[in-house]
Amino acid sequence: MASIKIMIVDDHAMIRVGLATMLGNCKEISIVGNCSSSREAEQMLLSKNADVVLMDIKMPDINGIEAAKEIIRKNAFIRIIFLTVFEDAEFVRLAMQSGANGYILKHVSRDKLIETIKRVHQGETIIDPAVLRQIINGYAANNELNPSAKQAELTPRQNEILEYIIKGLTN
Repeated sequence: MASIKIMIVDDHAMIRVGLATMLGNCKEISIVGNCSSSREAEQMLLSKNADVVLMDIKMPDINGIEAAKEIIRKNAFIRIIFLTVFEDAEFVRLAMQSGANGYILKHVSRDKLIETIKRVHQGETIIDPAVLRQIINGYAANNELNPSAKQAELTPRQNEILEYIIKGLTN
């Protein structure tokens, strides 16, 4: 099996070097490039054949969400995982609308990061369980504030499955 080719895009050199070091000894992953800006990433992707881009949202030139739209427009097969500190549900919504395939927080463990890269490469969409929990709690709170909104009744099994999804598990 060929290794998953990764490009790292973050404006902080320490993050790029740390990620490259963290992922460098994983046999299933190879780092094909790293850069410090969205524009640099777009240029580098013209010559580097990456499968997955690990990208921060807050960048010095174009934010990662706008860059993701452009990158995907040029290469519909590339997968983008946002690796960020932003836990805000609105950022997640915008990231997913941009075409991203993953949204994980920077405090993720090495093993979870590698698992996320592999799963996204296989076509899954991954959202950090902590952020997903916040989104669901926000949705629940909104329904409590708006009791006239029609609420879907979930079966006990559906609730159980939802809990698994929140924990980041799949079938």
